[in-house]
Amino acid sequence: MRFLFLIPIAAALCVAPVTAASLEGDKATKREIRSLQKQVSKLEKRYDKLIKRCTGDERNRPDARACDTARVTYQDVQQLKKQIAALGVNDG
Repeated sequence: MRFLFLIPIAAALCVAPVTAASLEGDKATKREIRSLQKQVSKLEKRYDKLIKRCTGDERNRPDARACDTARVTYQDVQQLKKQIAALGVNDG
């Protein structure tokens, strides 16, 4: 019975310490996520412009090249969103 006091101490030793290296890794991951999110934002704006050119309007005819470029841009956006999700952040 006198060894029961060691159980809480042993459990406390199992907790992983926070190190400078792990904090730097977290910072680097957050920087990478922010960078990817900026790229997604830029590509989404580009995609919106391309879709407008693709569909045309009362002054301009539909542009087939813009449609093709919009498809590729959309795929790029989806790929970046997968990378962000893989890093552990859900892009809402």
